[in-house]
Amino acid sequence: MRAPADFAYNILYECFTYRDQFGVTTKPLLISVTGAHSGSGKTTFAVKLLEKLAGKWGAIKYTKTSFYSSITDSPEIIDQKNKDTYRLSGAGAEMVLWVQSPLEGLKEIIEKALTKFSGIVGLEGIIIEGNSPSLLLTPDIVAFVYGEDKSKVKESSRSILDKASIKVYRDNFNDSLEVVMDEIKSLKIKERLLDNSTDNRIPCAIARALAEEFHVPYKEVGDLANTLKIKVKSCELGCF
Repeated sequence: MRAPADFAYNILYECFTYRDQFGVTTKPLLISVTGAHSGSGKTTFAVKLLEKLAGKWGAIKYTKTSFYSSITDSPEIIDQKNKDTYRLSGAGAEMVLWVQSPLEGLKEIIEKALTKFSGIVGLEGIIIEGNSPSLLLTPDIVAFVYGEDKSKVKESSRSILDKASIKVYRDNFNDSLEVVMDEIKSLKIKERLLDNSTDNRIPCAIARALAEEFHVPYKEVGDLANTLKIKVKSCELGCF
C-alpha cells in the first residue's frame, strides 16, 4: 500500500474514492509508463495497455519543459493527428491531459491534473506516460520500456529503472501487457481483501467468492491474503 504521506495517494482518496456495484470502497490505480530514452516506445506501450484495459481509464502525457507549466485538455489540441495525446485518446482513454512542466514545478501541476479526473464516476485508474512523474509519485505499477538497443539507458532514467516493477522489451510487448493485467488484478483483489477483513481476518466464504469473481485459483487469493497478513477463517473446505 502507498504511504499516506504521498500527495497523489491523498488526492486519489479525497477526490476519487467511491463505492462500486458491490458496495466496496475503491480508488483508481496509478500506472506509470516510463522508458530508457526518448523514442523507446513509452507511448506505444501505453496505447496497447489502454486498448486492453476494461472500464474507464484516464491518461496523462507528460512533457518536460525548461520554464513554463501548463495542463491542456482542449480537444482541438489533444486530438490533433500524429500527437501522442491523439493516440492515447484513440486507444480508449476517457480523458487525456497533456501536462507540460519543468521538474521543479511538477508536483503542483500534477496535483492539479489529477483532480481534473474527479468528475469521472467509476474511474478505474490513470496511466501517466513520462519519466519525471514517476520520481515524484508512488505509482501502483511502474513499467519501464527499453528501446531496440537494450543497453541504451539514459543516465537520468537509471533511477527510474530502480523503481520499475515491470520491465518491458520491444520484442515482448504482449507478454508484458499480460504481466501488467495480472498485477492490476492482484491489486484489486488485495484492495477487496483489505475492505472485507476485520482484525486481519476474513471469512473463507468471502475469500472464495473473490477467487470466483476474479477467475483465479483459491490458492492465489490465499497467497495474496498472506502477503497482507490477513488470515482466512472458518475454512471448512480446505481451500486455503
